[in-house]
Amino acid sequence: MTIGRKIIGGYAIVLALLALVTIVAFYSLNRVQATYDQFLDVRERLVSSADELRFELRDQIAHYRAILLYPDLQKKYRDDLQNDHRRFKETVEKMRRLVLTAKGQGMLDEIAALQSKNEQAQARVIDLAGRGKSAEALALGIKEVLPGTSVLIDKVENFRERQLKLMEEGRAELAATVNLFMLTMAIVSLLGLVAGIGIGFYLSRAITRQLRE
Repeated sequence: MTIGRKIIGGYAIVLALLALVTIVAFYSLNRVQATYDQFLDVRERLVSSADELRFELRDQIAHYRAILLYPDLQKKYRDDLQNDHRRFKETVEKMRRLVLTAKGQGMLDEIAALQSKNEQAQARVIDLAGRGKSAEALALGIKEVLPGTSVLIDKVENFRERQLKLMEEGRAELAATVNLFMLTMAIVSLLGLVAGIGIGFYLSRAITRQLRE
């Protein structure tokens, strides 16, 4: 083999290794971006939506109590409560479009069912209070609305905690993947460096021998 072909072959090997490093780098970047977009970003949005549900439940409690405490402002607070219910449903539906697992969907179904049941209980209490049956309204509120709201808050918090846990697990898995890609690129780069030095040394000896001849 001529010196020219040996030089071309050596450069081809080094360039192939560099191309491999580049391919691994682009693949790792695409994989990291896809993982973040499809998993971590979704989890973060679900956690944020769960926080919205907690705030909306807080508003529901405040407006429900205000209806009972201030009969002369009942229409205003009733409208506010209906808006709270509407926003709660909208948030749950937004979360349904984001949830990735059957278990998550099941938890949202349970939250939606509890909210519907709680709305019905609130309506019955408000109706009794509007008809002047304050004692019955108070008893029904203690029996159904308060425990129903407490259970609903717990369910929303459980959903939020699950998303936080899955998000942390996803971040740990992503970090491990990135570390693996970095190690792979380091090994290939080292091989390229060793190959380049070896080829250079080999070619220098080959040229020296040919000149002596």
